[in-house]
Amino acid sequence: SSRRFPSAPPPTHMAVQRAPAPAPVPAAGADVCAEVVAALHGALEALLLAAVLPEALCAASKSLLVFVGPQAGLLISVEGGRATAETVLGQQASARADTTVRIDGVDTLRRLLTDRHSGPALLMRRKIRLEGNMTWMSSLASFGGAAHDGPMASLMAELTPIVEEAIRSAGGAEQAEAASGGGGGASLAAAWVPNEASKTCMRCARLFTVYRRRHHCRGCGLLCCNACAPIGGMLLDSAASRRLRLCSGCSRSACGGGGRGVRSATTTTTSIGSLSAASAASLRSTASGTSSASHVQRSSGQDSLASSVMSQDFTQIQEQLDALRRDQNSRQMADVQDAVAQIWFNTQVVLTVIGLALFRCSYLAIAFYAALLATMCLARRSMLNRCTRAFWAGFVMFVVYKRTKMQTSAVGLDQKRRAAAWHRMHCVLARFLYEQIAELGGFWTKLGQQLSVNAALPAPYLTELKQLQDRIKPSPLAEVLATIREEFGAAQADRIFVDAKADPLGVASVAQVHRASWRPPGASVDRQIVVKVQHRGAAQRFRQDLWSGRILARIARWADPEGLPDMVPILDTMREVTMNELDFTLEAANQVRAAEAVERENVDVVVPKLVPELVAKRAMAMEFVDGVRLSSETLAAELPGVDRERLVANLVDHFGVQFTLDGHFHADPHPGNLLVERSSGRLVVLDWGMAITLDSSKVESFAKLFFATAISDLWMLTEAMKGIGISFKEGEVFEPSFFLGALRFMLRDSQPMGVARDEIEKALTVGDELYLKGPKRYQKSPVDIMTGDLLYFGKALELLYMVSSELGVSHGTLQTLLKRAMKRLAPNPRLDLASGLEEAQSFVPRSLDPAPAARSPLEKELVALLRDFHRQGRLLGAQLCVLDLSAVAPAEGAKAGGGSSSAGLLAEAFVGVRGWLDQEPVTSSTLFNLLDASKLVLALAVLRLVDAGRLSLDDRVSTARWPRLAAGNVDGGDDGGCAGAGPTVADVLGHRAGLWSVVPRDVKELSHLLDYEGALAAWQSTPPLEPPGGAQRYHVASYGYLCASLCRDLAGVELSELWDGVVAAAARSRGFDPGEMLLTLPPHLAASRDVAPPTRNISSMGLEELSRILGKLGEFMAEEDGDSPAAAAARELWGREHLVDASLFGRLGVVAAAQLPGLQAFATARALAGLVASAALPSGGGGGLLSAGLLREAARTRQAEGCEGSASEDLHGELGHVLNVEHFTDFGLGLQLVPPEAWGGAGGGGSENGGPGGEAGQLPWGHLAQNGSGVLVLPGPRPMVVSLLVNMADGQDAHHMFWSVLRAVERHGLGRR
Repeated sequence: SSRRFPSAPPPTHMAVQRAPAPAPVPAAGADVCAEVVAALHGALEALLLAAVLPEALCAASKSLLVFVGPQAGLLISVEGGRATAETVLGQQASARADTTVRIDGVDTLRRLLTDRHSGPALLMRRKIRLEGNMTWMSSLASFGGAAHDGPMASLMAELTPIVEEAIRSAGGAEQAEAASGGGGGASLAAAWVPNEASKTCMRCARLFTVYRRRHHCRGCGLLCCNACAPIGGMLLDSAASRRLRLCSGCSRSACGGGGRGVRSATTTTTSIGSLSAASAASLRSTASGTSSASHVQRSSGQDSLASSVMSQDFTQIQEQLDALRRDQNSRQMADVQDAVAQIWFNTQVVLTVIGLALFRCSYLAIAFYAALLATMCLARRSMLNRCTRAFWAGFVMFVVYKRTKMQTSAVGLDQKRRAAAWHRMHCVLARFLYEQIAELGGFWTKLGQQLSVNAALPAPYLTELKQLQDRIKPSPLAEVLATIREEFGAAQADRIFVDAKADPLGVASVAQVHRASWRPPGASVDRQIVVKVQHRGAAQRFRQDLWSGRILARIARWADPEGLPDMVPILDTMREVTMNELDFTLEAANQVRAAEAVERENVDVVVPKLVPELVAKRAMAMEFVDGVRLSSETLAAELPGVDRERLVANLVDHFGVQFTLDGHFHADPHPGNLLVERSSGRLVVLDWGMAITLDSSKVESFAKLFFATAISDLWMLTEAMKGIGISFKEGEVFEPSFFLGALRFMLRDSQPMGVARDEIEKALTVGDELYLKGPKRYQKSPVDIMTGDLLYFGKALELLYMVSSELGVSHGTLQTLLKRAMKRLAPNPRLDLASGLEEAQSFVPRSLDPAPAARSPLEKELVALLRDFHRQGRLLGAQLCVLDLSAVAPAEGAKAGGGSSSAGLLAEAFVGVRGWLDQEPVTSSTLFNLLDASKLVLALAVLRLVDAGRLSLDDRVSTARWPRLAAGNVDGGDDGGCAGAGPTVADVLGHRAGLWSVVPRDVKELSHLLDYEGALAAWQSTPPLEPPGGAQRYHVASYGYLCASLCRDLAGVELSELWDGVVAAAARSRGFDPGEMLLTLPPHLAASRDVAPPTRNISSMGLEELSRILGKLGEFMAEEDGDSPAAAAARELWGREHLVDASLFGRLGVVAAAQLPGLQAFATARALAGLVASAALPSGGGGGLLSAGLLREAARTRQAEGCEGSASEDLHGELGHVLNVEHFTDFGLGLQLVPPEAWGGAGGGGSENGGPGGEAGQLPWGHLAQNGSGVLVLPGPRPMVVSLLVNMADGQDAHHMFWSVLRAVERHGLGRR
């Protein structure tokens, strides 16, 4: 899952059941997962008692909860240096820990135990789900290292037979899978085809991709895609309603023969090889069985024989496939060589034709032409030759590219042939480009080296250009010594001794490095130094190459501005940096500045000290640092005890200082410039020739970039990208969510080499699929200019990930960079950034002044609870207010604007700070953004109009204003579809209007959304997704605009006027300041009021988030007919998620000043609680807003009989990436009904009629916001109003803090039923 910072210690209320040792064996027929867990518990408890854990794992109390199936798990805890294991069963499945691992069934557990490296693949297939903080778990997983005989491998080897024995005792793997409820399901096939046997579906022959995943048919065992083998072919257990995944053939067999839906043995034999007679008999017996579970069992001997035959067949097939691949690769290489040779032949033909044409024109012209060709052939190192060759290579590549583009744009050419044509072109041009760069050298070699680590390039270019890393030949020693004498003078040169027999320490395109000894004037001993000497003639060659490259980039931009990126800004930056690299006096200044920044910011790296007497334009010297190369093999051989995690952390921290604080960064990062000092084990950073100095605005933009990526702030990310210098093409669609996902992927937690390789490959595959199969807007970049600064930033990220992966270290790159970015953006002493790179609390600003005296035991507990959440890093800032509805409201004595009344106030709390960057403390008057909780105020305002007789619940929306909605034209239907009367006011309030699109189609930019009248008109022209009066669906943005239209069209009042009236009436009733509840927040008010805008928690991308993003991309690109309304809404929203993202409402200014009904409003917790309390009190007594009868009607469920709720699986599954609809299950007339079971509260309660004063059957009502804020009325003998406003939850469960508050209220005997 996403690596979440902050994380929390295990809650004190966690209920677990300690199983006795030895673990009891469940009775026959018990859940197999529970039996496996019980067996594992007995073994683990004995092993953990004898295990000696390293200090890193015992430094703090941590807990790991591992579920096998939905109801059985193991809780592994470390406390006081001792590890224990406990079982978690049944109702305790809701227990929480620091880290939770959910394994879908025993089959997945078996694979995980037998293959440690299968974890990423299982994560991608959603067989394993991760929740919580992954840092401690990563340390636990790496315990013992990568060695096959390490402690972790030994532990897995010991646990494997225990699991197998538990499965056998429970009745077989098939029953275990059925009991687990996992995605694997039971299998009736004698054997499954191995995953590696086919890359295409064995039914439809389509290639498996991320969104067309491979599945095994439970009948025949073949590899099929989801379309060919869907779930639901037959019932495995009628009582449990569990269905199997069967292919079309097995499904037909099941339907036609009345059997189990398993293909015949004959069909199986022809598909996957010949099986034994025993295997065939097993299949037939299974196929002819009944639906009882006893017929699922099979003979273990038959299974073993079938598996043996399958294994032999698969080995033979694998050998044949390997031979075919080798033959195909050799043919492809030969084809590429032939194509490159054809380029040379075509060139010679063209030169010959030109010569013949000139011969016919003039003898003088042909003579000059022949002399030119001879000069180029003989003087191969001349500037003329280099220039001509560079332009010729660029012309050839452009012609080949244009020809391929024309061929692939032909009508009727299928996608496979287009992809094959582009791949062949890349292979040919990659080989051709490599040969030209290897021949030219100089700047082109440097450019090729930089491109070789650019993951954005197609794979053939990376493969070919990587050969350039070791292709540079050293200059002769005589030239080196001559340059030293010319630059340092004869006197100094005579004091420098270079070993003529030793090879250079390093050779680059600009210079080479030698170890030498130097005796300073007046010294008696030599000093070990390193001399860096420039290649002779390098400056002239580089100038010529840079000029040629810039001309070629300009020609490419002119010839194909849409298809080819603009390389001119990048080459301009490279020209500046490279020319500076040719002057070693500038490099010396760069190195001095880097050393000063390291010392100033306390970075634990070494920058070698210069020898000031030996610094010149073409040669320089520095102290010799005895170090080894930063590679896994070298460190294992020469420095086996070095702390690799420390090396990676310090490298990332060093780049964080460069980009976010000093503004002077290393522009040539590659492993050759990094060493590890032998004596200290510290990281050494070399070669400061290529360095870029950023101005202060760009430094701040990079800091914002890291910060926005960490908290997933789409709008700050856009601002940061523009500040860095990225401009976007006019008229192109810019999708911040797409860029955010790419940046979070680039800044993901590093993993050991090979662990995440499959995920990266799948990410790149999806990117290609999106380019080739997605909408046309993805086939060209919206970026017009991408500066060279960002290019070098990408190189730095590539280096960081490469080094950590090479060293086998998992590290939170984004968290380390964020530590330095926060120092730049929020230089505040409340930030405890010295506590460590991986501590959650280090990112939470400290604002915990002594708590005021509590007015009640409840307030004391609630204040302690919120302060605990803040200390743990799970909460940034919050306000809380609890009111007692049984107290008499000051209806007559309260004055509007007179401040808060203490009547009925049971508890009030405010903790934390306003935001990550605005670190002023939260007070009782701090305004919070209500987000969608503001819909409750809108609903109460409309109900007040109904109570006053200005509206009726049976009134219908205006047909003139809402023609599509009133006519019942469902989206996707014909304009002349069945016309209805349209939704009523009750339908609108009850979330049954049918118009629950997230954003209207015509709203594509932020300016459209902020224009209230324009957005309202866009909603009025948007067709509904479903007919009105049907199932309840959570109306996200449409709800507020529908209410606004009802007020204007039917009641003749504007929404803003109605809002002010309702707030004023509630303020008179409950005695709060009307200025503490605002529909909009103009800039002049925002400047004078303290505001806590909503924000997100700090996190970095993990495998779970990556798999979720890839899955959504795949679903978006999949061409499926018959999309559900929710799927259609998600597809329509794609690319516009940023318009409803929470980060938008965290921005003050024009956004806060805009009228966005139902999406935002501003209030304090006491004002919100006071308004809801005023609505909960009957208008006859105490000055309530609504009459008792209308309130009773409003609190009654409006769910249609037989219809699924607003939190149905399709709505949650399709829109869950932008909406949290888990608890939005039932609504009255705009009042969200929340059963006490949601927070584990006491009492049941139905949804029948009842009043807010505690009548039987009344559910708590109010509204929950997407970010975890909310307000609820708790009915009972002593009814309560609980209002909690937060500006950041930890992301694990948006409402878990609210639930904790409600449980505390109930513990004090308040609000009970």
